[in-house]
Amino acid sequence: MSKQQEALAATLGMDIAELRDCRYQETRTWMPVYSGGENYYCTSQTNPGNLLGLRWGKMKDQFFAERANTVCWVAHMESAAPEKSA
Repeated sequence: MSKQQEALAATLGMDIAELRDCRYQETRTWMPVYSGGENYYCTSQTNPGNLLGLRWGKMKDQFFAERANTVCWVAHMESAAPEKSA
């Protein structure tokens, strides 16, 4: 696991094995995404944009992320960006 993933696990109060079990479909995203409850989580120094068609925001707790030189992001499953009309 990378330092970024360790930071996310610590932020979520999980160990690395638990975080690994929450990995979203590995081949579907260009960066590791994890699901938990009604949220998706990832780490990146920049906003993941429209990854999975969701609106991403910074998590409030960045304590571990700052030490790993990254940012923890969260998206609520119901926050899908509206589809563009043709």
